[in-house]
Order: sequence, then C-alpha cells, then structure tokens
Amino acid sequence: MMPLTVTFDTNTLASVVSPDAAQRDTGTSGAVVRAAIQAGRIRGFFSETLITLEGIGHEDRPEVLGKTQVVAETTSPSKNTINITVGVRHFRTEPDSRFSARVEGAIALGMRVLEVVSTMGVGSPLSRESYPIFEPIGGILALKRCRENAQNLDREILKRGVGRAVAIELGLRFSARAGVSKPELFHQGLGRACGKVEHNRVAKVVREWGDGDSVAAHYGFGINLFCSEDKRGGSILSLANRAWLTATFGMKFVTLAELAALV
Repeated sequence: MMPLTVTFDTNTLASVVSPDAAQRDTGTSGAVVRAAIQAGRIRGFFSETLITLEGIGHEDRPEVLGKTQVVAETTSPSKNTINITVGVRHFRTEPDSRFSARVEGAIALGMRVLEVVSTMGVGSPLSRESYPIFEPIGGILALKRCRENAQNLDREILKRGVGRAVAIELGLRFSARAGVSKPELFHQGLGRACGKVEHNRVAKVVREWGDGDSVAAHYGFGINLFCSEDKRGGSILSLANRAWLTATFGMKFVTLAELAALV
C-alpha cells in the first residue's frame, strides 16, 4: 500500500513529535500516528511557516516583523544599462526553542518541509542543507505546477479575508493610526502594535497567516490529508472554510484521532 501523505498543523505536530508531553488531550492518538510514520504507513509534512512565522516568539512578533524592509539593488552590466532590483528583506531572530525542538523532532521522524509560495513571502528561503524541503517527483515542471496551484489557492484565501489577509488588515490599520505619510509594508504596520493586548492580537493574526499559507502549500503539493484540531470560527480552518476547501478544492481534513483510526 502507498503511504498516506499528511500535512500536520502546529497543534497536531506537537502531539506526534512528543506524545507524552502533548498539551492537548488527544489520548494515545499521537503515539499511534507517530508509530505509523515510523513504520512507513504515513509520510508526514509541515509548512515552512512553522519555522519562519510561528518560530518567532509571541511577544517578539511585532518587533521582528516590523523590521521588514523594502530594498533596492542597482547594477550596471554595461555603460548604458542600469538594472534595478526591488525586493523585501526580512529580519529574523533565532527560533523559539520550543518550536526548534518540535521541528528537529519532526525532521528526525522523516517529515519534510512544504515550501510556501505566498506573495511577499514569510522570510528568507530556508536552507536546503539545514531543512529537508519537499521536492515533487517530476523535476522543475512538477515543482512549477505545484507552486502555481498553491498560488491559486492563496489568492482565493485572501479574497475570503482569512489567512494572511487578517495580518495585512491589522498591519494597515496600525499604519493608518500612526499617520504614516509614506506607504509601508503591512509587516511594518504590525510592528506598531502598542501594549499587551495589541501584541497578543499580532501573535494571533500571525498564527492565522501561517495557517493560510500552510493550507495553500498543502493543496499545491497534493498532500492527501490535512491534520488539525483547530476549527476556530473566522479562521481558514473554521468549519465553514473547511467545507469550502473540500467542495471547491477537494481538500480532506482529519483530527489526530481520526487519522489514528485510519492507520
């Protein structure tokens, strides 16, 4: 039998990597799924946002994201030619130790990282020497097709006002409140959060941003099941949005207990 391919959300990944220390009440499901991965009945995946976004400590997210910058580089390959390249420079600190341990544990189980292809990116590209980035069979053409599929869903998620859209909306709102005279990136707006309440709000929208990118990557790379316990209202993983993703894009969702029952 071909193994099931499964993308694990942050909450379920923790229960699989460290079943004994899992904070969620998932019973023996984490241990069962972990054993299935070790036996080759499941091939596990997780989004790079676990590293690039959720790896930023909750209290540090406004400051870290606020340091994102637009940069321009100028080159002159010939006397009469000037090339200007504009891009985004992301600032990142060392990942939160809890998330680092979770990522290392997942990689040790043989899990692979799903590349995120959303507009504006989530950070510097991950090192292929340090992280096992999943590459589909079929070479560059297959990879191009996967990226296009992910980008298509990413655009639809933005239209529904969930995923990264909530981070964009909050960042722009903070920028407007500050009376910024020149346009700035929504990341920089998030850096303008004031006080504990707003810092917590930024932490939450970053989690939603990561979830949206993870769902798009999961779909783009053709993974069978998306495993998550999260069904919070108003998010990309709400019951209503799950139904939309299933009906429109054929995505299938399972809880950890449901996945354990399958294997």
